[in-house]
Amino acid sequence: MLKPEDIFSNKTADEFNACAISIFKHQAKNCQVYADYIHHLKIDITKIEHITQIPFLPISFFKTHRILSNQDSVEVTFSSSGTTGMVQSSHHVTDVKLYKVILKLSMGFMEMFLSFAFWHYSHPINKDQVHH
Repeated sequence: MLKPEDIFSNKTADEFNACAISIFKHQAKNCQVYADYIHHLKIDITKIEHITQIPFLPISFFKTHRILSNQDSVEVTFSSSGTTGMVQSSHHVTDVKLYKVILKLSMGFMEMFLSFAFWHYSHPINKDQVHH
């Protein structure tokens, strides 16, 4: 499996695609709920070559199934907000340290992206791009 740093270090679309396919294959092999879903859809995982071909697990499954890709003990469970009487979605985390690393890396990515977006917004290439 990829390290968290590998996920956020992709420099090209091809690298990102290869990373996504690697994660997909890991999840398809190690997450029984996802494996069953893919089998039900009659998808051959060896034929998935592009991120656009990866089937998304329906969000409703997070309300009705325990979604995990390993047998480790759950350290924390995040639940969606919900109105009274509704079943909430659950996101189970088996490695809080790994989760924190991923969160920190993704925040660094967002900080970089927002810095670029702000700079681009305040330094338009031509005057027609100025937003008021």
